[in-house]
Amino acid sequence: MLPQNVERILYLDADMLIKKELTEVYETPMRETCPFVVCDDIEGHARGSYKSTLDRAGIPHNYQYFNAGFMLMNLNYLRKRNSIGYILDAFYREHKRYPFPDQDILNHMYYDKVQFVPWALYNLPPEWWKIDVEALSKGIIRFASYPDMNNPSVNQKERFVDATLQIRDNAYIIHYMSFLKPWMYRNKPIYEDVALYAGLWFDCEKEMYENVEGLERL
Repeated sequence: MLPQNVERILYLDADMLIKKELTEVYETPMRETCPFVVCDDIEGHARGSYKSTLDRAGIPHNYQYFNAGFMLMNLNYLRKRNSIGYILDAFYREHKRYPFPDQDILNHMYYDKVQFVPWALYNLPPEWWKIDVEALSKGIIRFASYPDMNNPSVNQKERFVDATLQIRDNAYIIHYMSFLKPWMYRNKPIYEDVALYAGLWFDCEKEMYENVEGLERL
C-alpha cells in the first residue's frame, strides 16, 4: 500500500500518549537484516510473567520478548522477503494457540532478528517503577515486580526506591495497555499506579475536544 520510496514506517497502538518528538527514534539506524525496531515487553517483568511468556512463544530465555504496540518497520526487509505473506500464513495456522496472536507470532518468528530501543522512553506502561537497591549495589538495574511489592517478608522502604515520577516524566510514549487505560475508570475507583499517569491522558483529551471541531464527548 505504501510507495516504494518509503523505507520505514512507525506503527503505534491507538492506546498511546505521545509526549515528545519522535524524530530521533524514527531515524534509528537499522541493520539490513532487522525487520523491526521494538521495545522489551516490560509489563511481563512487572507482573512476574516474563519467563512463562517466553516459553509460550517458544523463545530461548537469553532473548527478549517485545511488545508489538511500538514497531519501527524496515520496509526494505519486509518487501525483499515477502514477509507479510509469511506472517499472515503463520497467523492463519497458529492464531488459536496464542492468547496474543499477533504479538506472540511476531515474537516467535523474529525474536532473534529485532533491534531494541529503551522501553522506558518509547513504550512505558503506567505502572509503579521501584528500583531494587540490593541489585543496584551489585551494579544491576532491576525493577521490583508486583509480587515483590506485595511480599510481606520484604522491607519495602529499605529494599526499593520509587522512581515512577522520574521515569514517567522522561518518557516519550506512555502505553495504556490492557486494563491500565484511564478512560475505563471515569465512574469507578482507579488503581493508584494508573492514577499517576491518568492526568496526562485526560489533559490531552481536554485539549483535543477544545481544538478539534465536531467531536462528540464520551
